Amino acid sequence: MSTARNAIECHSAFYKCFTNAPSLTWHNGSMKIYFYAVPLLAAVNISSFACGDHKISLHALSQLAVADDAGRADEAIRKLRAFGPEGLKALLEVHAPSLASGAPTDPKLRRAIDIASGQRDGHVSRLFWFTDLEQAKEAAQKVARPILSLHLLGRLDEELSCANSRFFRIALYSNSEISHYLRENFVLHWQSVRPAPRITVDFGDGRRLERTITGNSIHYVLAPDGKPVEALPGLYGPKAFMSQLVASRDAAMQYAALEREKRGAFLCEFHAQRLAMTLSDWATDLATVSGEQPPNPRRADLEARMSPELWRLVAARYGSDSRLDPGSRALIRAKNPPAIDAGRIAPTKMMVEDPLLRAMREFERSMAEDTLRNEYLLHTQIHEWFTTAAPETTHLARLNNRVYSELFLAPATDPWLGLNPANAFTALESGGVSKSELAQGGSQAGRSGPLDPGGRVFH
Repeated sequence: MSTARNAIECHSAFYKCFTNAPSLTWHNGSMKIYFYAVPLLAAVNISSFACGDHKISLHALSQLAVADDAGRADEAIRKLRAFGPEGLKALLEVHAPSLASGAPTDPKLRRAIDIASGQRDGHVSRLFWFTDLEQAKEAAQKVARPILSLHLLGRLDEELSCANSRFFRIALYSNSEISHYLRENFVLHWQSVRPAPRITVDFGDGRRLERTITGNSIHYVLAPDGKPVEALPGLYGPKAFMSQLVASRDAAMQYAALEREKRGAFLCEFHAQRLAMTLSDWATDLATVSGEQPPNPRRADLEARMSPELWRLVAARYGSDSRLDPGSRALIRAKNPPAIDAGRIAPTKMMVEDPLLRAMREFERSMAEDTLRNEYLLHTQIHEWFTTAAPETTHLARLNNRVYSELFLAPATDPWLGLNPANAFTALESGGVSKSELAQGGSQAGRSGPLDPGGRVFH
């Protein structure tokens, strides 16, 4: 009888996932059955649900996540996200046929994946992101993995997050090799530093352009307990980013295995070695393209020798490191359907002059230069902070404040991000400045949980 009762209680728990009232209960040793209309379970084979095995519930939740009933779909998505990476995996597996050809055509499915993963374009990256650092630390300590913590302007689950974070989604997270490495070696977390500034250009005839302006992002590599080990500022090309991930992951695991009193010295030595290697590479690159060997390869001396043309020439040496993989290219094309339609209309011209192909090449070229500038100008300064054991390097929030203030030149003390200088005259009433209720009452940047395209926050 106990076996039967356990099975019934397990079935009852499953029903409760979808109803607000119990469906089965026990009274004085006998079973009383209450019948409720549960049309959502019509396609579910309840007999296959076993106690302790929630695969069937994940399967049902994954189907319900794209239901026409928005309330039921939202609840299913919320439950899938609560299961963490396992919930996202189930959602992707159940809807694999719809994803086989690339971007899902059903907007409900894309929305469900973005919310469950915590990332826009999650159907390509297949990555699960925590938005609560304490939850990420708990997960990291359970699986003995470091944390990759992205700090950005805007939100990673929004289309209009800051430019660099959008490029991360395109060039890095959608790269099959990087995506697989992240899933197998890191616990992922992101945090919004502040909303991403947006600008809208209205041409007055129904045409509008909406873009984000200014803003930067950074990936922190944290030990499982949340202590900073490394920081990768700005955009890197896929090959360079992968190389940094491997080195940082190894350093984080070595750091975590050490006795606490030895960890500070380890970080100083690790960053001193990385700094020396980076400056040596910079000096070699400069000598190769200019023909002059810098006598003293210090950061300030090397920076003083650089010019826009030298940056371009040095970046050209690493062009292959910034090549987009097929997944990234497919996502770019999916985001630009007008170009795809034009190619269908004029296929012969498309073979000669593909505007998206030109755009991809320019993006790769720009990414190669960004990689060099971020590595040589910004990352070297972070290495110096760790090498000198700067107090900020032991605390993520303080380290991030210093990065945004000194490297990104976007201090928290400037609410306008440099876009509203005090000495600028615009000939507009109040300088063209206004404040909405949102600005006066606080932004959404500090909220936890993914935000769906409709503006609802999921915790």
